[in-house]
Amino acid sequence: MGRKLVMALAALGAGSTAHVDAAPEPAPSTPPTSATLKKTDTREFPGLPIGTFVALPQVILSATRDDNIYAQRTDETEDTVFTLSPSLVLQSDWERHELSVDVGADLDRYQDANSEDVEDFWLGLDGTRELTEHARVFGGLRHTRDHEDRYVPGAAGPELQREPTRYEHDEAYLGVASEIGRLRLRGGGTYDRYDYYSAQTLAGARIDNGDRKHDLSSLGLRAGYALTPNHEPFIQYATDRRRYANNINGTTFNRDSDGYRAALGLRVSYPQQRFVGEVFAGTLQQRFDYSTFSDIHKPYFGALASWRPTPTTRVTGYIDRSLEETTVSDDGVYAAASLDTTYGLEIERALTSRLSVLGHANYTDSEYQSYDRRDKIIDAGAGLRYYVSSTVYVGGDMRVIDRNSDDLDGEYSRSQVTFSVGYTPGRSKTYQLPAQALQRSTGDLLLAALPLDGLFAGPYAGAALSHGPLTSTTSGPREDGGSDVSQFGASGLGEALFLGYGWQLDRWYAGIEAEVEQSRAHWSLSKDKADARTTSLDKDDGYGLSLRGGYVVNNGSLLYLRVGRVRTRFDSYYTINDQAAATRAQDDRQDGSRLGVGADLPAGDRLFLRMEYAYTDYDAYDVDYVDGEGRATERFANEEGQFRLGVGWRFAAETSPVSLQPSVQGFYIGAHAGHGSLDSHLDGYHSEDGAPPLSQAYTGDFSGMGGIYGVFVGYGHSFDRWYVGLEAEVDTGRTEWSHSRETSGEGGRDFSVEKKSDYGLALRLGYSLPNGTLLYGRVGPVRARFNTTWAKGGNADANIDRSYDADGMRYGVGAEVPLTQQAFARLDYTRTDYDSYGFRTGHGNPDEMNFDNRESLFRMGLGFRF
Repeated sequence: MGRKLVMALAALGAGSTAHVDAAPEPAPSTPPTSATLKKTDTREFPGLPIGTFVALPQVILSATRDDNIYAQRTDETEDTVFTLSPSLVLQSDWERHELSVDVGADLDRYQDANSEDVEDFWLGLDGTRELTEHARVFGGLRHTRDHEDRYVPGAAGPELQREPTRYEHDEAYLGVASEIGRLRLRGGGTYDRYDYYSAQTLAGARIDNGDRKHDLSSLGLRAGYALTPNHEPFIQYATDRRRYANNINGTTFNRDSDGYRAALGLRVSYPQQRFVGEVFAGTLQQRFDYSTFSDIHKPYFGALASWRPTPTTRVTGYIDRSLEETTVSDDGVYAAASLDTTYGLEIERALTSRLSVLGHANYTDSEYQSYDRRDKIIDAGAGLRYYVSSTVYVGGDMRVIDRNSDDLDGEYSRSQVTFSVGYTPGRSKTYQLPAQALQRSTGDLLLAALPLDGLFAGPYAGAALSHGPLTSTTSGPREDGGSDVSQFGASGLGEALFLGYGWQLDRWYAGIEAEVEQSRAHWSLSKDKADARTTSLDKDDGYGLSLRGGYVVNNGSLLYLRVGRVRTRFDSYYTINDQAAATRAQDDRQDGSRLGVGADLPAGDRLFLRMEYAYTDYDAYDVDYVDGEGRATERFANEEGQFRLGVGWRFAAETSPVSLQPSVQGFYIGAHAGHGSLDSHLDGYHSEDGAPPLSQAYTGDFSGMGGIYGVFVGYGHSFDRWYVGLEAEVDTGRTEWSHSRETSGEGGRDFSVEKKSDYGLALRLGYSLPNGTLLYGRVGPVRARFNTTWAKGGNADANIDRSYDADGMRYGVGAEVPLTQQAFARLDYTRTDYDSYGFRTGHGNPDEMNFDNRESLFRMGLGFRF
């Protein structure tokens, strides 16, 4: 029943994690919805008067870039989804009774996958009638036309069904509440009906989903006693009745079930601290009519806490346990239900009358009943909303989702980036944050005005240490008429010197910079076999010239982009083992295009620190070698990602001013995007026909680059200029490498590793520069998931397609540059060492391989302190 049962308990006031009476109001800048209208600060959303009603219309147009629209483990499909969301809430403006109408729609249009287009809508009616001063009756009706998202466990994928499954949902609730002295009673019932439409297969046939039609109903009672003005213990009980058609997906059996939820709890309220919450625990039981399904007897518990530390901030934490219906099955074996336990945190903050920030993080443990599967889902996101006028806003949101499952096909990672424009004509045209909120939380939003003209003008010089990945894609023909494409690589250290000149006009900056560098990045591959290949690459010295353009922010730091050309020397070696005597290393100088982003951070009168990440794409070139037929060539295409941490000196620029230092302590939340590499060292043994098993040693360095999205949340405390904090983070993206071999016969190997997602904790220690920039180091544990494949020719027994969860230790450095009193920009570079894993293939000539993965990752983010 899941969310529907939670709604039932909310209607009854039965300790639901979805509702707490007299909860603190949401942040004033939160847009109105049917659920928050009554709690919204009417000075911001007074609405449009229509007789004795108030109207709150809203129209939102959004564009979402989704990197995995079908929620698949591999072969993800990206697309852009345009959504138009009109809605209207009508709320009575009566003295005693209440009535509200809520109507709206979500119209999705996919740029490429047009078969995923949907039109969802809803219409709801809710009301309350006061019978006496201490008794009232309440109820509601709602009709929804919705669709089943592809990520729902058990939902048909695009390979089976052309379109998502659509359904209609009708719901109703009715209840009564009264107070008799200190005794508080609530009781009532809910009813839900789901009716599913047929769906079209890829072949054009129709899938009849009529057997999924089902009804849910619940009756409940809650009794509480106001022991003190701040404490109310309570007891609650609710039935759970579920009625289905007698078969599902053509397999005849009865999915009907009956159960109950019983619990004891405590509600607390501290108005002066603006805190309200409740916690309960008890038992959950469900009995199934189908004999193959085992009855469920589980602990039942939940909690909700809502806290307003400032008038413009709301923090909500919750625990929710529910029993969800599901269609998950395999080979005719069906899951009875899914017992979901969710732990969540939500944060909202109004920074100004126009700007608000919000974030969320949820962790759900789904335990399937009478079925061998367990899912663990992480869902986190952060966003901004800014009113460009009194009634029009623009917004940006980032969301990452990861599901780890015992069922390999049930795993997926997903990131969504959304930009939206909204129109809310019911918002006040003269709204301002309350004076108390302005004084306590906003203060001087912008940092103190500083004399920043000419700060970075003139000549400068400096030196830097560097670290980053060098990746090479090699390709070429093979003697058997096939071909080979491999992605090699590894990370290495280096040094650089730079010299430049800059011009500054007001806050804008332009400059030219020359650089020389030396690198010790190196990768290699070898196999103990006469006709196998041995190859390696060393990056040596290089030099380049770049243009830089940037902007000096309020605390005197320069944020910049760079574009330029570089020329670098590579020592390339490629040979067939039995022709090694005829092969020599090849020394080449190759040109490349460099793009970078970074910050120059004033650390003294003319001294500055530099943090920068640059990506370089080099021209491809041929490496000569000798094979059994004479001279041959292999194509090398090199890429590089390089993080630099340096120090520089400005010879003629103005001395650095000292700005107002913003606070760097307290809670914060943010989102980031990044680029990096996955470096994998492979070590093991191969077996070939005619040779002893596992007799051919194999070692190689492989690497690939990719982008990531993520969110972070943390808490920190300052001791004078020193800083200590703890941070949690979630990332998802696509960083992968592969080796592909095409042969005219059997024996070639195809293999790959793809890093899907990670989450972890970090301890951060830092120091604040005079202008408020926080420099920090970080270390902490991380868990990531790697999809690993291995295939040898056409032998199915030699194929590996597995998902490995690996723990690692992440360490790195970074800087946070204050933009306002609350907002900061972040530059962060980390290196992560993961635990190794391995396997042995199951065919007659097995391969045994061990994978040791490391990750280099640069991220830029935007965060807000609370």
